[in-house]
Amino acid sequence: MDSFPLLTLLATIASTFLGVYALNSFTLSLIAAKKILSKDCEDADPPAQEPLPTVTIQIPIYNEGPLIESVLENVTSLDYPKDRLEIQILDDSTDAETLWKEQKLVEKYGGEGYDLRLIHRENRGGYKAGALNNGLKMAKGDYIAVVDADTYSPGNFLMELIPQFSKDERLAFVQARCEYTDRWFNWITESNAIERDVHHLIEQPAKSWYNLLPNFSGKAGIWRRDILEKYGWDESVLTEDIELSYRVQLDGWKSLYLHHPTCMIELPLSLTALKTQQMRWTAGFAQSFRKLWRPLIKSRELTRSQKLETLIFLFTPITHIVALAAIFVWMLAAILEPEATLGLWLNNPVFSIFIASISIAPNISVIMAILRSRERTLRKLLTIPLTIIMATANLIANAKGALQGFFRKNLIFEKTAKYGITQNNRKHKAACNYTIGHLIKENSLELIAAILVMTAIAKLLLQGQTMSSVPLAFIALSWLISVFQK
Repeated sequence: MDSFPLLTLLATIASTFLGVYALNSFTLSLIAAKKILSKDCEDADPPAQEPLPTVTIQIPIYNEGPLIESVLENVTSLDYPKDRLEIQILDDSTDAETLWKEQKLVEKYGGEGYDLRLIHRENRGGYKAGALNNGLKMAKGDYIAVVDADTYSPGNFLMELIPQFSKDERLAFVQARCEYTDRWFNWITESNAIERDVHHLIEQPAKSWYNLLPNFSGKAGIWRRDILEKYGWDESVLTEDIELSYRVQLDGWKSLYLHHPTCMIELPLSLTALKTQQMRWTAGFAQSFRKLWRPLIKSRELTRSQKLETLIFLFTPITHIVALAAIFVWMLAAILEPEATLGLWLNNPVFSIFIASISIAPNISVIMAILRSRERTLRKLLTIPLTIIMATANLIANAKGALQGFFRKNLIFEKTAKYGITQNNRKHKAACNYTIGHLIKENSLELIAAILVMTAIAKLLLQGQTMSSVPLAFIALSWLISVFQK
């Protein structure tokens, strides 16, 4: 074939762009594997530190009454002297029951000698970032630990992380690894956990080992107080954790990611809740990119490798838009340029290898994360197809979030529902009271897209293009699941 027809050419360009991200994922997997196989990947023992500094634990709360008791029970059980520990409940709740519970718990733990303070705001100005900034004004600690309401920290959490700061005066924050209390709750949490394992077991460690700027994950981490006072949480960005962690590193401050200790957090129990969370994150990534890309390129503190890796990471939202566009352009190409498209798939081995590579490469990191976790390995490997379905099901919502983040201002922080699921409470029934009509209304774009793809499949089958219709059938199935799965 001498040349590509127009639609096939556009689809190939879009796929090549996605290939850059596949290559980056593959590269991080390779450098992580090098470290893991050399068995030189264990966290260094923290140095002894005397006297211990004062630490403030900030717990942002918004109508999360069912979780407040367990999170306070957890943080008050941490192995750290009471006289060096302050706990702030940063409450933005409009729920009177949550506030009542908090007041009772402040009395209870205050009577046991804990410095526990309830800071209630009448409005959610700046959302979580606003609550954290407000609490910082009244904090006593030299270091600030951020713990969400669904976070369960091991007893040695503070004793392992705090001494790391004495190793390097340029260390701005330390991030602990997260695991999941409800990993085995249903197929959605299992698939989501595998997807997140790539971040916590492969990407973050690789970035930390090779000084490629790991990011703060919004919880289960500790900051120097003076850094937070100097830079502050950005209240205009939905992912204040990502934005701040890169903003301080642009100025030469450092970060550290630890594999141990491991904190437990809760994953969204329904596909609807997961889409809400990922839309918010994607919009926040886009906001962060829009704000930081110029300072990032101009930074004199960062190497070219650090700049490139961070740019690719922050520009992730655009991949959702490009992937969505690529799907529809490939679909049109298969219908309007059937001979060319079918010929490319069947007769051009280089092209076929290229498409296979960008499809397989991201899953290398998934397999590595599964092997590294060493828990129910076979079950996790069998869950990979469901993980791909989930990622495809969320594609339209993520593309919508990306467009909002790039082009809209004053976005609303939509909280992810949490239920206090623990390892010993796996039979909890999530409150997903959605009717079929509500699901169709909320997922109308996915339904329209699925109908268009099924129409295209019918046309391809009539043209005899069975092979071209197979990936489209998978995509249509994923979007139908997205519509009707609560």
